[in-house]
Amino acid sequence: MSGRDYFVDTNVLIQLGNGDEVITGFLQEKILFLSFISEMELLSKPGLSNEHVRLLQSLINSCVLVEFNHEIKSEAIKLRRSHRLKLPDAIIAASAKYLRLPLLTADKDFQKVSGLELLFIDL
Repeated sequence: MSGRDYFVDTNVLIQLGNGDEVITGFLQEKILFLSFISEMELLSKPGLSNEHVRLLQSLINSCVLVEFNHEIKSEAIKLRRSHRLKLPDAIIAASAKYLRLPLLTADKDFQKVSGLELLFIDL
């Protein structure tokens, strides 16, 4: 990892998709990693227009998609049980920990997770 890489939470991608210029500028030329669970959260929102789905898919395609594996599953189970995280958040945190990447998020619930490097954005 180059030191310029981030694991991004779903809320960051929503803001990117909405054209947030501050986040777009901050993340320019960075390598972004994304959990499969964020991909599912983004694309399964009811009422999305075909145009919005294409925009989201383009955004997802610009990221490195991290699929589920045994190590992430085991860590997500531990995090959910020990920190009472929602399952999607536990999977996202476990994925960031697995890759040893800072998690870029606006969700303060991740502060409970020890050993997880966090970068907060104020949305």
